Amino acid sequence: MSDLFSDLYRFRQRENKNNLEDWLTECLAAVLRELNRDEWQKFLIEVTGADQFAIAKLLSEEIPEVRTQVQAGGGIGIPDLVIFHRDQPFVLFENKVAHSVSVHENDAGEVVNQLHRYARWLVKQSRPGAEVLH
Repeated sequence: MSDLFSDLYRFRQRENKNNLEDWLTECLAAVLRELNRDEWQKFLIEVTGADQFAIAKLLSEEIPEVRTQVQAGGGIGIPDLVIFHRDQPFVLFENKVAHSVSVHENDAGEVVNQLHRYARWLVKQSRPGAEVLH
């Protein structure tokens, strides 16, 4: 956790810039990065609702990696926090503190929001162990 203070300082409050959302995301990321295998298992079961045996199998291969401010390809956006397993996005978090989810109408006339775009992006990724979530 040696980089925690540097990471948090980067998102400090400044004139004309409220970084509370990013600061809180970095706090969550720091906590997640310190989880051991058993804690990861409990966390992922709770967050995904997946079967404990499937999660245990997934974690037997590798402990997840936590990344913040991930660039999703194709102009999808920048999710606040993504949990990667074997270098593939597995679980995505979008932190909303002082904002609402952005909503717009797509070319087909459907109303879509930021979370729809992120969900579609996540599903399109080749995620090892994705069957755990189904």
